[in-house]
Amino acid sequence: MVAGSIPARVTIILNYMKNPKYQVDQIILINNFPWRIAGYTFRFGKEWQYTLQFEKTDGTYKTIYLNEVAIEEIINTQSQGENLIS
Repeated sequence: MVAGSIPARVTIILNYMKNPKYQVDQIILINNFPWRIAGYTFRFGKEWQYTLQFEKTDGTYKTIYLNEVAIEEIINTQSQGENLIS
């Protein structure tokens, strides 16, 4: 490593930190309820954690926190509103 250079692993982590996979206000269906991504943070120096909120009929919100792997698993195993019947 050259003095003053950034190691390759650090460069990869820095690039990953700039590019969250899911964006604020994106909707994810969980058990047929629309959860909105309200925010995200880079946690533990290695993963994105997303704040998802669901607005109840009385105007209050339920909040859950999921990492990127959990959101990917939900999206891959649950319908996200596609109409499969023509």
